[in-house]
Formats: sequence, structure tokens, C-alpha cells
Amino acid sequence: MRPEFTRVMWASVAARDVWGPRIQAVSRAWQAAEVASVQHGLRSACLQAVFPEGLPALAAKAAAVGLVALPLETQGTCSTYGNAQQPIVDGQPWDYRVAIVQPHVVEFMATAWAAKRDEDIGTLLGYPACCRAFFQRVWVEQGLRDTTWHMNHQPGPPEGNILLRWLGVRLVPHLPCGFFCAATIGQARRFAALLPAQERAWALDLLGWPMRWTARHGIAELETPCLKINMSTDVSPEFREVTRTGIAPAEGATGIRFPYNQPCAASTPLRLVDKREWTDNGFSSKEAMDRAHAMLLEQLARCTGEVLDLGAGNGLLLSKIGRGIGIESDAGKAVRARAAGRDVRTGRIQDVAALVDGSFVLALLSVRRLEEFTPDETARVSDWLAGHVRQILLYSYDEPMFARLVAPSQLAHEVLV
Repeated sequence: MRPEFTRVMWASVAARDVWGPRIQAVSRAWQAAEVASVQHGLRSACLQAVFPEGLPALAAKAAAVGLVALPLETQGTCSTYGNAQQPIVDGQPWDYRVAIVQPHVVEFMATAWAAKRDEDIGTLLGYPACCRAFFQRVWVEQGLRDTTWHMNHQPGPPEGNILLRWLGVRLVPHLPCGFFCAATIGQARRFAALLPAQERAWALDLLGWPMRWTARHGIAELETPCLKINMSTDVSPEFREVTRTGIAPAEGATGIRFPYNQPCAASTPLRLVDKREWTDNGFSSKEAMDRAHAMLLEQLARCTGEVLDLGAGNGLLLSKIGRGIGIESDAGKAVRARAAGRDVRTGRIQDVAALVDGSFVLALLSVRRLEEFTPDETARVSDWLAGHVRQILLYSYDEPMFARLVAPSQLAHEVLV
């Protein structure tokens, strides 16, 4: 691998002015979320880099929440993410590499780190087993340092995207085995809940951008609509390319190829209304959607508290309600929802327990979705809802349209009616 370097080039001043501060805010929030993940028991330890003068403050901050700051080693200072640890150079700044750990694992972490027991270290850091095996195979056995090309490139939701790690924008601390690693995505959603709402929305926007990663001869380039990053990678003679589709922000540059916005022909009028606003939600027209939504909103008029939309489409109904979380199995619809600032997670309703934490005053569920469940899935979803939701608003957009409140325990009966 070539010596470590990272260069960022903005597509425009406007893109830099809007997204530069947001990226910095997300990166700062992520550092805090890593410590919070240990504090709240999502894992036993996390790693932080701190300059020597900052170690006492970090130790005090950890102690204040019942954790221990354990210095592990020293390393050269790196202002951005690097594929490899930087050596200390005489006269140049350096950092402590510190583990923030729960008190009962201090000794185990210290001995595991000293003995380079990667499996034990990865377990303490909360890395999924499949990703630990991937790390062992690619990083340890093959001696490679940039795992991007070796990941499973099956398209996945923004939560599994780690291509912006060079900017400090990520929702998991490890190198995933694939963009659609279920364990990684589940962990990312738990970690995302630790971020402030604004930073969480920005992070999902950023990770949901269209991206093109290419590499050859030890130099990689990541192109996004707003910026381009050049960085070092493992040397390979062949050209390598990884692309991820997504939603470009308004500040994105215009270009003739992916991932840039396509220029509009002068003779082509601008389309002011995107039909996906209603087709994403299963309607043939905006009028039909508004009529159906009005039926549900009437039932919700006296409802206060968080709402869970099971089958949220692009989240438009959630935006009308003004609060809540959605689940949508169609990744494209979920990405468009998040691009509009709506908290919609990608996944099946049947897997709600792995996608959502917390309690809700009401869950929205279509009879058509309910009919897709197997008896075992109905029982599993009912059990989860019984512990997290007060009532379910069961509805049908088909004639005769209806919306009625039922208890979670009634779901199995509803399938038979």
C-alpha cells in the first residue's frame, strides 16, 4: 500500500458551505456516540485517539459515566481516517490510542491487546461475528488494509455504507463484511439512536448519496455529487469499481455520468411534481392518496406520542402525522424517505424487533400487509407489539375502506376474520 494520504475536493463552494459543517457535526457526534454505546451496554469497549494533553480530560469523562479510559499504545496523529496506523515521527504530533471500557473487562482488554488476540478484541468492541471472520481473512491473512473491494457489494441501506469513513461519517465502528450485512445494519440502527436527531438525519442523508469508488495502482477515488476523495488503497494492477445508487442532494453537481445529477435539456420542461410521492405509497394519484390518508389522520387526531408505521412507503404519511418511525422493505422507498428527512428504516415488518427500539402509542398496519404474514410471523410480531405498542390502527385502502383500533393480541384473530 502507498503511504497514507487523504485529499478532499468539493464540487462547488455552495456544496462545501452547506455540507462541510454538517460533516464536521456528524463526525463529532459519532465520537460521542461511540462512548455512549459502551456506557449503555451495546458493547464492552470502544477505541478513541486523543492527543497527550487531552488524556486526563478523556479519562475524567469516561469515569463520570462509570467507564475506564485504558491507554493501549501511541501512534502518529492522523486528521482523518486511515487504512493503517501511522508511525510516530520525531518532532511531529502524536496520539494515545485509548480503549474506553466497562470496568469488568479492563484486564481482559489489556491482555488481549498486548497479545494481539484480534478475535477477543473484536468481540469486546462489539463487531459482528461475520465481520470479525471477514477481518481475519482479508486484513490478517491476506495482509490487505482497504477492505472496500473485498466486501459483499450487494446493495444495502445507508446504514451499512462505510465509504465516507475517511470523513468521519459512519454508523458502525467496524469494517463490515458487506453493504447488506444484516448484523451490521442492525447495529448501525442502534448506534444511530445515540446520535442527536439532526446529526442522525444528516448522517443518513450523506450515507444515502449516490457514490462511485474506483481504484488502481494503490490510489482510490470516491466520487459523490458534492465532493471527491482521493486516498491510498492496496496496490492492484486491475481497475476496480464499486457503485452505490442513492439520492443526490440539491447542492450536488451536474454531470454527464454517475454519480452526478444529469443535466436537463433546454427543451425539456422541469418536472415539478414527482409521481413517486404517491406511487411509492401504492396509489395511482395524489388525490387518492390524500383521501386515504385523511381517513387515518382523522383517527389519529386525538393521538399524542410516537407512532410506528409498519409499511411506511416513502414516509409521507409520517410527515403528515409529524412524528414517529417507519419500516419499509423496499430499500428505494426507504432511501427516498430518509432523503426527505423522514425516519424510515429498511427491512421487513416481520423483523421489527431487530429494526426498532422503544415504545409507541400507536402502530399503523395495513390488512394487506398483515395477510402476508405466516402464522408464526403473526405470533412473533404480535408478541413484540404487545410489549412496545398500546394499540394498533388496522386499516384497508381497498373498498370498503376502513380504519379501526385493535389490541396487539387481536392480530391473529384479524387474519382469520
